[in-house]
Amino acid sequence: MKKNALRGRRSALLVGPALVACAVGACSTTPTDSPPTPATTVAAKADFDPCSDLPAAYLQREGLKRLGEPESLDNGTLKTHGCAYISHGGLGYDVRIVRTTTTLDQIRAKFPDSYREEQFSGRRGAFYSLFPRQQDRGESCVVNVETRNGSLEFDLSNSKSTETGNIDSCALVRNIVTGVLPYVPAEA
Repeated sequence: MKKNALRGRRSALLVGPALVACAVGACSTTPTDSPPTPATTVAAKADFDPCSDLPAAYLQREGLKRLGEPESLDNGTLKTHGCAYISHGGLGYDVRIVRTTTTLDQIRAKFPDSYREEQFSGRRGAFYSLFPRQQDRGESCVVNVETRNGSLEFDLSNSKSTETGNIDSCALVRNIVTGVLPYVPAEA
C-alpha cells in the first residue's frame, strides 16, 4: 500500500503543472590518449545523478534503499531525473531525490507563502510546501538546492504511522540534504 501511495505522489507531481524538472546532463568524457579518471572521483563529473552517484556505503548508513526504476521527464521545457528511496525497509519515511531544471526563483514565484531560503554546504537552497496539508501535519517537507542547471529536489514524506513518524520531516530532509551534497560535484 505504501508503494502505491508513493506512485500516486510521483504521478501527482508529473501530471500537474511541472513543479520540478531536471536537466539530464552528460558527464564529461576523457580523450582516449589520457589516463582514465577513477570512477569514484566525484570532481571529475560535471553533473550529479541521484540514482547512481550515491555510494552504497552512504545509502546503507542512512538505511535507504532505492524504490523502483529511475523516473525521468522531458516535456521540451522542463526536465527531471531522479529516484525514490525508502527507509527502514519500507517502514520509515520515503524521499525522492530529483535533478530538475526548475530554479529556486521559479519555486519562489510559485510558492511564495511557504518559500524559505537557507544555505546548505555553501549552496543556496529553499524549503517550501508542495502539499501544505501534509506539511501542516509534519508529514511532508521539500527542499531544493541550487545547481548550475536548475536545482536538486529532496521531497520527503513521513507519515505519522511509520517508524520515523515521530521525527520532524524537515529535520529528516535536512539530514538527507547535508548527507548527499558532498557527493554533488562543485560545478554541478
